[in-house]
Amino acid sequence: MFAEGSELVPCVNQALAALEADGTLQGVIILEPLADHLFVVTLAVAPALFDRIERGGDLEYSGADMEKARSFIPKLKMEASLKDVAAALQYVRAETGKKCGVAGYCFGGSLAWLAATRLKADAAVGYYGGAIVKFLDERPECPVMLHFGKLDKHIPQTDVDKIAEAHREVEIFRYEADHGFNCDARASYDEASAKVARERSLEFLKKYLLASSY
Repeated sequence: MFAEGSELVPCVNQALAALEADGTLQGVIILEPLADHLFVVTLAVAPALFDRIERGGDLEYSGADMEKARSFIPKLKMEASLKDVAAALQYVRAETGKKCGVAGYCFGGSLAWLAATRLKADAAVGYYGGAIVKFLDERPECPVMLHFGKLDKHIPQTDVDKIAEAHREVEIFRYEADHGFNCDARASYDEASAKVARERSLEFLKKYLLASSY
């Protein structure tokens, strides 16, 4: 059970099923309020982050659904959402008995960073996490990989520079792409950048989630 009764949502990526983890990875938590677009693993779960605002929502990346989702974003509270991430980590580890990684997008990208600094995730991948710069003084306790778009109007490159300067141990990649470049349901989707980022993310998670230590 998630914190304060929010639900556990099974996360199986249909659109990108060709990029599979061949059964080796045991668990990855997907942090993205609207989509599940990273890769297939043995067990992937996604906290229903929007349940704290409106339970049971099923929103799409278009029209009124998109506008509704955007209205939810300012209402999401980082501390409350982290409780759901912590509960997801506990669930996956209990189910698998293995290490568990976190992969997040946008707001979820920032949550992935905090899962690395506060929640003792075993590895974390963050895509275009705009709030990461607010937590530069926090030190990751696990390996972290971050992805940013050079054309992102929401995240200045100066913010990415600050992250890179403060955390030289973190793998940071920049792409000739906009915010949301990994999501094929958005106009900003960039297939080439998404493919490279997914390959890097998968190899990174395999490296650290399958290792006995790091």
